[in-house]
Amino acid sequence: RNLCAFLYFGMFMATSSSSKKELVQISSYSRRLKDSIKAILDNYGEILKAAKVSEEGSKVTEAHVAHLENEIEVRASNIVCTSLHACDFHLFFSQHVIHPSSSPPPSVLP
Repeated sequence: RNLCAFLYFGMFMATSSSSKKELVQISSYSRRLKDSIKAILDNYGEILKAAKVSEEGSKVTEAHVAHLENEIEVRASNIVCTSLHACDFHLFFSQHVIHPSSSPPPSVLP
């Protein structure tokens, strides 16, 4: 909900002082930011599903355990990559929409 308010504020600031091209770019970034957040939440939910403890009587093979470990590692890696992209989108909003005339904040990526 706060994200939507932030994006709406960003769109308002863009319409008052930017060209149509910048507005389209901001709209694209806001859509990508929402998609990134959704991907993070989806991957987190799938990690929780994979990490679910099975019942005591059920047999679990080593291959199944290795598969689950790999799935969790890949999803955690996806969360990290998506989080970095979301930080880039946030930096874009900070630099170009919220504080367009101030000096840009430091980048989170090396």
